[in-house]
Amino acid sequence: MNKILIGLVGLYLTLQSCSAGKMDTKEYLIPEGHNYSKQWLRDVRFSSKTIEFDFKPDSTWLYEDYDFSFGNKIYGITGINPRKYSCRLTWRSVNNQLFIGFLVHADDLTRSEVICKKPIDGSWYHCTIKDTGNFFKVYFDDYYIGIQKKERRWLVYRALPYFGTERNGIVIKAPHEIKVKINDNS
Repeated sequence: MNKILIGLVGLYLTLQSCSAGKMDTKEYLIPEGHNYSKQWLRDVRFSSKTIEFDFKPDSTWLYEDYDFSFGNKIYGITGINPRKYSCRLTWRSVNNQLFIGFLVHADDLTRSEVICKKPIDGSWYHCTIKDTGNFFKVYFDDYYIGIQKKERRWLVYRALPYFGTERNGIVIKAPHEIKVKINDNS
């Protein structure tokens, strides 16, 4: 009996080690006229305060610019209310070029910034976002941004892809189907 129990524990540990570091690849489809994918609810996961992910933009990410500065959300971490507490990697399309940035809501402040311009050439890009308590830290390729904050949350979850924003009472939604492919390495 003990040999069977030891064998089962060994098998369990072996299977766990095989799955460690396995990427969780998802493709989120944001339908035309919507802000988020239909699978958003089943994919919400509570998370640690650090997420690592890769994403692969494609031509569906290009659209006529609607002149909203925060951009569309690729992935990130958030509290219950993303407009009060969140840190997300963003993108926007200007003249058929892709700009990557970040958006942070914390301490009743909003900060948004473009990090760089990237081609849509089939490449995967890597990002790490950390909530260290006093800082949100964003690592993207060779870029690092630290945003100091006072507010802390004990409960965070993954903020999934989102297109658009609300500006002056007008809600901007996806002009066509948008595919967001994410490898979650967390």
